Amino acid sequence: MKHYFTLVLYVFSLSCFCQPKPTNVKAVKRYFTNQNDYGERQLFTNNDDSIYYKSDTISLYDYYAPRCKKFIMWSFDKPNTFHFFEGQHFENGVSEIRVGRDNRYKLKFKKKNSQLYIELWHNKKSILIFQVVAMGYNESEKRNKMILVKQK
Repeated sequence: MKHYFTLVLYVFSLSCFCQPKPTNVKAVKRYFTNQNDYGERQLFTNNDDSIYYKSDTISLYDYYAPRCKKFIMWSFDKPNTFHFFEGQHFENGVSEIRVGRDNRYKLKFKKKNSQLYIELWHNKKSILIFQVVAMGYNESEKRNKMILVKQK
């Protein structure tokens, strides 16, 4: 069932993007280094109902979605190093971001059997590996999006 869900997600993501998967590590690294108008690089994903922790698949966006109440933010200070934050939007337009004491993570990019992977490191330990399923501009959402699937 899990493989079926991943396959359906993959086909759906390709139809949404109308772009092929990235074929090289440089394209994926570039996604993490594109800065906004303020010279920062921040990526966001929905965390309503703790979906970031429970789901095998996450979607990273280059700006947050106002429709989600809780979110995860990866704020980059270098192309492969980011700070992990949890945040929440309130109905009055105010946002709250919780900062942990040891929230610095490192990314390593790998290509294996024509598939691209991103490995997350924390305190010199590999903690999670994602497969890059798709990336590109999502016309329906009017923003850049990267879909990652957690690996076992």
